[in-house]
Amino acid sequence: MSRNKKNKPMTILEFTELNQFIHVRELLKERNISFNEYSPCCLEEPEHYHASTLYSVVAIGTGMVAALGAFFMQFNTMTQSFPQMYGDQSFFQFANMLPVIFEVTILSIVLAMVFIFYKKQKSRKPVDSNNYILEINENKELIENIINPINLYGK
Repeated sequence: MSRNKKNKPMTILEFTELNQFIHVRELLKERNISFNEYSPCCLEEPEHYHASTLYSVVAIGTGMVAALGAFFMQFNTMTQSFPQMYGDQSFFQFANMLPVIFEVTILSIVLAMVFIFYKKQKSRKPVDSNNYILEINENKELIENIINPINLYGK
């Protein structure tokens, strides 16, 4: 038995068989027992996953800031720093700016998402083995009453 950050006792169960792991996980969900699960593979179907709003906020915010930054950078370059006059065309031509605005926006969004994914990945516990792990934050007697009838170890 180990303890979590709040100094409450917790039970750690390790499974080698996926069926046992899923069965115990479903039993814990039915009884509304809090737990953390760690597995070397994805266990849910994709429709059960919901994207975090953090990703969409970061993508939209970064895209808007990058697009505005690229626009003002080019506007300043075309009108103030290096104005060039070709025939009767004006200094400011928005159509010529669109490819650069698009590329800077996409580059900024990709770099921001890589940074966010990297930061979120560092906060997760790595799974070093091929075993399935359940970390249960309830008292040991309650867990033993639920799990013992399952005959986990084939005895």
